[in-house]
Amino acid sequence: MRVSPPSSLVRALLLGLPLVRGQATYGENYLSVSRDSEIVSRAFPELEDIELLSPAFTNPDTLPAGWRNGTEGPTSDTELDYFYRNLADRNDWLTYQAADFRSEEGRSIPYLFLSDADSTARNVTKLKVYIQAAIHGNEPAADQSVAALLGKLDRNQTFTAALLERLDIKILPRYNPDGVSYFQRALACNLDGNREHIKLARQQSRDIKQVFMDYNPHISIDMHEFTAPTIYGGNYQPGADALISGGINPNIHPDIRDLLLDGFIPFIGSNLVANGLRWEPYVTGTSNSTPGSLIKLESALEYARANFDIVLSTIESARADFISSNADIVVTDYYTRTNRTFTLVPVDFFETTPSVANLTRARPEAYLIPRTWFDVVAKLRNFGLEVQELDYEYRGTVEALNITSSVLEDVIYEGTVLNSVTTSSFEREVSLPSGSFLVSTRQKNAGLAFIALEPENIDSFVAFNIIPLERGDEYPIFRILS
Repeated sequence: MRVSPPSSLVRALLLGLPLVRGQATYGENYLSVSRDSEIVSRAFPELEDIELLSPAFTNPDTLPAGWRNGTEGPTSDTELDYFYRNLADRNDWLTYQAADFRSEEGRSIPYLFLSDADSTARNVTKLKVYIQAAIHGNEPAADQSVAALLGKLDRNQTFTAALLERLDIKILPRYNPDGVSYFQRALACNLDGNREHIKLARQQSRDIKQVFMDYNPHISIDMHEFTAPTIYGGNYQPGADALISGGINPNIHPDIRDLLLDGFIPFIGSNLVANGLRWEPYVTGTSNSTPGSLIKLESALEYARANFDIVLSTIESARADFISSNADIVVTDYYTRTNRTFTLVPVDFFETTPSVANLTRARPEAYLIPRTWFDVVAKLRNFGLEVQELDYEYRGTVEALNITSSVLEDVIYEGTVLNSVTTSSFEREVSLPSGSFLVSTRQKNAGLAFIALEPENIDSFVAFNIIPLERGDEYPIFRILS
């Protein structure tokens, strides 16, 4: 039997949220609901042919009282946990995995692992997929779409068997349970979890990053929902049902970027269109719906399964080529401007894929880090980087960087004051004590070292003042060249 959600619920999940809020408090930083006009609402009809088998849709009685006024999300932790445990109890292919850490406020953070035991026993090579949702606690379409996917896999065992013949899937269904509880974007500490990937200031961020790196997926999918009532040009609300982005960092291997831009994303887009939905490349300020997010998830998994050999060989060969490459690395870049139609209206875009490099630097063979900066090394290891601790005194010629300019922002951003620097390079002899660290760039996660350790990068440890520097200082991390 197909269960159709009540009209008000689907409309509620398509509601936009306002663009600004007041100063942050501890908890309850929810936003007031901004309802679409009837004219806008008619442009987003319900999709009767898509089953949404998540608790909020199959059992509307579980919706909390605060859902309709935007003070609570649609599904509590208790209800969602019950849903996933029940699915795991009746499906051999689904394992409920309780993490050995908790959220900042002590809530549990479970994972789900999907795998076909028979194909695993036969030692079948598989693609490893990682899916996470709700890093922002007030984006319910994200974790609802994951729940709807699991509901569909439970309902359609044939579809599930076909997927899991070639894929293993690890899911973090609710990254930010504290934020969901308060129906706020940020973690309980009021830092944005989606700005934590490099600086890793919070223990919860470090714990989750470690699980991700230990799993070592070929494909990772991060589910979001975007604000609907943004106005562009004084008059226009974007009309897309779904936004898709991937392959942004300029140091990503071009074969992997092409696989995303020419393979995965067009396939996902065509499935959205086939289901009567509109999609666009990601821009800030429009909406995602639960049906659209479910279609995107299904499509990404189906594309990976149907094109298994191409996807696996492309990723594995690109990793090997990246490790051995001697090409310059991109330190900073800028976005290219283009004019294109965005759901009928011509718009000037600044495109991130591809961007254009405006500062490159020779790829070092390794970074040399004094033992003084052991806390920086801990973050690098959290990225999945292999770091060698030297058991001897290091003496040799290195490339050093001198800070030639330093500009501090005049506001606090994500718990710090950003520092934009420029540098000049020179060679010098160094002598560092035993216990210092060496980070080879001949490893697949070296791109994360480039972001964190090249000081001009907008997300570097220098930019976030993890390594505080001013004009005239020598950067205390050295580059060993070929």
